[in-house]
Amino acid sequence: MTEILPLVASLAKPSIRNRHWDDVIELVKQEIPYQSETFTLQQLFKCPLLQFREEIEEITESADK
Repeated sequence: MTEILPLVASLAKPSIRNRHWDDVIELVKQEIPYQSETFTLQQLFKCPLLQFREEIEEITESADK
């Protein structure tokens, strides 16, 4: 949990746009229904985010630029 929570928090930043989510979806090769009103943290935890931690960190850092 200590590894994934900071990653999830970075994906929740206001600077994250649809294009960033699309990049993450392409990377993990799983659908993430981030625009759905019923989107849950559990759905995000089912994705292999930690396998792509460095790449996702790069995506979220680029959103701040």
